Amino acid sequence: YKKLLSAITDEEQIYRFSDYGIQKSKDRICFTLKANMGTWRDRIPIIKDDYGLDEFCKNVSSSINTRCMDYCYRVRFEETVKFAKENGYDAFTSTLFVSIYQNHDYMKKICEELAEKYEIKFLYRDFRVGFREGQNEAREKGLYMQKYCGCIFSEEERYSKQIKKDKEYFDNEIVLVRPTMENKEQVMNFRKDFLEKGEAFHGCSGLEECENYEDWLDFEGRHSKKYGDDYTPNSLFLGIRKSDNKLVGFIDLRHNLSSFLLNYGGHIGYSVAVEERRKGYAKQMLILLLDECRKLGLKKVLLTCDKENVGSRKTILSGGGKLENEIKDDVGLSTSGIIQRYWITL
Repeated sequence: YKKLLSAITDEEQIYRFSDYGIQKSKDRICFTLKANMGTWRDRIPIIKDDYGLDEFCKNVSSSINTRCMDYCYRVRFEETVKFAKENGYDAFTSTLFVSIYQNHDYMKKICEELAEKYEIKFLYRDFRVGFREGQNEAREKGLYMQKYCGCIFSEEERYSKQIKKDKEYFDNEIVLVRPTMENKEQVMNFRKDFLEKGEAFHGCSGLEECENYEDWLDFEGRHSKKYGDDYTPNSLFLGIRKSDNKLVGFIDLRHNLSSFLLNYGGHIGYSVAVEERRKGYAKQMLILLLDECRKLGLKKVLLTCDKENVGSRKTILSGGGKLENEIKDDVGLSTSGIIQRYWITL
């Protein structure tokens, strides 16, 4: 809206905004209420168009997947152009030109055709440059942000996507368990796979160093002997998928910080099976482990990652991580040479 105001002269004004195409649902109600609040410097009256659900469905029923280009764009724009022409407006445009999800060039072509047909100016501006800025400002002001284009079919698609996400989450839901002898085969297969693929063992409590599973389970004995005065107790968990009891990852909590951990390693480390990545398991393990941190009485925990490891950074941020600083990697843990240090307040 602010971009549009800057595109017109002082003598011209925007008088009305049409919600044509927004079906009679909670989104139409929310849209109308929010718009009437007048959150910008000028209040924009709402044109109460008749959505015409029956007529809309008749016209798109044979081409639901291509309804936007076959029907919706042209009908929306033509209704707007007719109103503008009949009510003496000098020009018309559309907020659809701010969307990065619409077929921008095709909409522009239709508007140019309608401008010629009805002999009215089409005020074209590519508002997409302000898309992210507009979203951010809308969130700051508490404005309603519609999650779909407006028609009943897009609303169905919206909820279908959410249902799919929910199903994927529950199909992939995990629990954290302490390793026992029952996990021996899966743990050692995990180790073999990581070694063969040259993967780094993060949060695995020295699994790469142990050819014997029973030796690996002696965390306190091994670590106290290896680290001496720098030894810190740890709690290691396996991420087990509920649906099939498969081991998908490791996550390790160090109860306090040695000087090395304070600078480079942090309280928490984790690894996810190669074939199970990009499914949200690292995030799930971290969220579940934060409850364990609280049980230990920790008030905040430190997590670190390679500056170039985008996936790990997103996982940390999803748990509420706040970047404290970046330090030079003097111990060779990263590929970028820079380690980022994040704190999560519990």
